[in-house]
Amino acid sequence: MASFVRDSKYRNILVSAGSRETCYEQLRTVNSATSEGCNLAANSKFLAYTDASGGGSALAVLPLSSVGKNHIPITSTAYQQPLIRGHSAAVSDFTFNPFNEHIVTSCSVDGSVNTWEIPHGGYISDCTSAKSSFNVVNSPLGLYYHPCISDILTVRSKSSINIYNNERSEEIFSYNCAADSYSMSWAPNTSNLMAVTCKNKNMYLVDTRLASTSTSSGTGICVSGHQGNRASRVSFLGEYNSNYIVSTGHGKNNQDRELCLWDIRQCTSDTNSGAVNTTRLDTSTGVLMPFFDYDTNLLVLLGKGDASVRVFEVDTVVNTTSETESVNGIHPIINTVPTGCNASTDITRGAAILPKQCNDLMKCEVLKILRLHENNIQQVNMKVTRKETTKFHADLYPPTITL
Repeated sequence: MASFVRDSKYRNILVSAGSRETCYEQLRTVNSATSEGCNLAANSKFLAYTDASGGGSALAVLPLSSVGKNHIPITSTAYQQPLIRGHSAAVSDFTFNPFNEHIVTSCSVDGSVNTWEIPHGGYISDCTSAKSSFNVVNSPLGLYYHPCISDILTVRSKSSINIYNNERSEEIFSYNCAADSYSMSWAPNTSNLMAVTCKNKNMYLVDTRLASTSTSSGTGICVSGHQGNRASRVSFLGEYNSNYIVSTGHGKNNQDRELCLWDIRQCTSDTNSGAVNTTRLDTSTGVLMPFFDYDTNLLVLLGKGDASVRVFEVDTVVNTTSETESVNGIHPIINTVPTGCNASTDITRGAAILPKQCNDLMKCEVLKILRLHENNIQQVNMKVTRKETTKFHADLYPPTITL
């Protein structure tokens, strides 16, 4: 009987750890393996993580070029790591503005949300003066900039999702969650739809345009999600007006980790409606963090407390005439501990995906991810093996979104 191999440009992808010269060492990171956020953020110029100073109330922002042990600027007067010190309690989340690489926003369990302007070249001394600041009633747990509209910031707390005009520090929309929230995701190319996973094991699809007032409670489609009691994550897929979502969570026994694909066009209030398929991955208690690349359709899963990296390819068919898409399935490519990593010590505490500007194109590098470990940050490179290593392989790099 003839056997068929699925045609894919990324089938022979190689996952390896960057050399020691590309790592960021001797950092005072916070033990945040059980926290809800990704604990790491990055853009094409800077990376950010929570420093252990002040019980985790300080934020460190480093230029990507400050690898090794040279992350302390020579011009620093006290020759110590410059930090952002603007919160009175532990930092719960932080994110870079996708429209301005020199803007980072952080929130704390003390209820404050501060926006900071990063000078060119990074900080050379501690920063205590925020560009803008406001307080929220509930302790914020997550920050999400809108993918299409500048200065629209979403603040996720346990009981609500609040949308602010960050420039004016003005609230423009509020959604009261039916239960404590775990994560949320904006649809990539729309200004209105978001998905929220909650502690009551449900997922909510919320259209902010359908709310009759600025405060909405219970608006949106509710579907039954992962049935485990542990945290779940959600992420939209697609470059066009995506109709698909992936979520990660646990099964009923709280041990089986699952990956679920959803079609929002089929989502109704019926139980399990819209679920295209659910895949059991393994047995573990760690939370799986999904990272999806719109250009290559590669989905990367990293589990907190794990050393391995999982890579999937989303089989997408795009109708360019109607600018719609359909997903035929999610195909596993590789599940491995990156070459050069120690499975017992290089445990993931947080992660961030780097923009395409950071990839080494001549080495067929399609994705680059930063992983937060204990007291260091490591690069993980994903390259496609090709015989010709001296020329540019254009088929690996479809058009991408640039700002």
